[in-house]
Amino acid sequence: MLYVASEYFLWFLTYSVAGWIWEVILFAFTDKKFINRGFLFGPFCPIYGAGGILMWLTLNWTSNIFILFFLGGLIACTMEFIISYVMEKLFHARWWDYSRNRFNIQGRVCLLGFTAFACFTVLVVKWIQPGMIWVTEQIPRDVIIGLGIGLGALFALDFTLTICRLCKVHQKLARRIQEGKASPVLRGIGRILPLHKVVMDEDGFPRDPSIVVKFPQKEETETKEPAAK
Repeated sequence: MLYVASEYFLWFLTYSVAGWIWEVILFAFTDKKFINRGFLFGPFCPIYGAGGILMWLTLNWTSNIFILFFLGGLIACTMEFIISYVMEKLFHARWWDYSRNRFNIQGRVCLLGFTAFACFTVLVVKWIQPGMIWVTEQIPRDVIIGLGIGLGALFALDFTLTICRLCKVHQKLARRIQEGKASPVLRGIGRILPLHKVVMDEDGFPRDPSIVVKFPQKEETETKEPAAK
């Protein structure tokens, strides 16, 4: 049982790192700069890890490319939509926004993403995952278990520190806005996007413009004029 769990976790990490590399390269070309696209501190995009494992578990029963393409895109976009919604509700933040892409749904998924994930599914089920299974079978069981436990501990630590940091940054930023102590940069962004504030670093400057935090609009209390005597 421990060996199987270690195998799956190592596959999960492999897809997560590969997804992180893909995202970094893609945004390096589009934005002409390095952006850590991962949710965690380390070079991981867990959504790719979960997606790769999910595609293999749910679609390894077929080798038909057209079925893999359609169902893979559908499952991936469903998962992406749900994760985007849940993360926004938990952290009031979006790690991706497809609003500028054509044929998008609430900026959470889009046709281009569907196509990319569909192609990814075909590659995973037909070639990548079978290759990774063969590789792990060549490695001694004790080594697989040791790697799974060691890397699992590091991943859990990274995840915990990330959650703590997000909660701390969000609370601090919200307090600075409410107290009127926000930096000129933050106030300027607030005038342009009244409901969306970019996450700031310790000096009040944007840490990563791709991560946007949403704050509910403060309700204005109406002041009643005293009745004339």
